Amino acid sequence: MSDLIKRNGLFDQILEIIDNKYKDNDFSLKDIAYKVGFSIKTIQNILLKYNVKFYSYLQSKRCIEFEYLISINKNYNLEYLAVSAGFKNLSAAKREFNKKHQCTIKNYLVDSK
Repeated sequence: MSDLIKRNGLFDQILEIIDNKYKDNDFSLKDIAYKVGFSIKTIQNILLKYNVKFYSYLQSKRCIEFEYLISINKNYNLEYLAVSAGFKNLSAAKREFNKKHQCTIKNYLVDSK
């Protein structure tokens, strides 16, 4: 399979799909598998070959987008910004945000002023 990955640039293709679709809060491995024509397990194995876990990478992209959105839209509703970044809801965004920064969104906003 590694020859196939190199020949087709499948790893890069998978990352590109994630990079383009992470804001869709219903996006899943199934969407990638359908798009590239491989099974979910094959997609996971390709990602793991490069030490990338789908969910972690997806949530990381969403967290970066959420950080950007709250930095430029300080007066917007956080729930709206979380969903705009691809999270299902604000609770999911808060959980990922806290994992990454070890602080609440409120503290992050206060510290970034």
